[in-house]
Amino acid sequence: MDGHFYQTPSNADNQCNLFYVQLYSQWQAIPEKLSFYLYGGLYRFYNRGEDYRHTYNAFNGGASVQTYLGKWTLSAYADNGNMIALKLAIRLDHGRHYRDIQRTMEHQDTETDILSTTK
Repeated sequence: MDGHFYQTPSNADNQCNLFYVQLYSQWQAIPEKLSFYLYGGLYRFYNRGEDYRHTYNAFNGGASVQTYLGKWTLSAYADNGNMIALKLAIRLDHGRHYRDIQRTMEHQDTETDILSTTK
């Protein structure tokens, strides 16, 4: 070649397709106290041109556990991207706490109207 770049239409109509499936699952071992989470996905890439073909498969997934201990929450997380996390949180309450108001309903009609049940 003479050092110039020549663009040709040979691979102008190439294709890149992606197919993926994901799954997410949660299990509460002890309701409102201990929960487990799992997720995963499979990715399939398919590239095709006039004179080449390439495929690539990838997987991702992870797991976590979370426990609630009164005002404290402890969670741990790991995935296949080499990420590991441990988290500790506390719930801080500020302000006044009002008691729930218990209202009773009186279902009776006290107005006089045209239709009356008394004679």
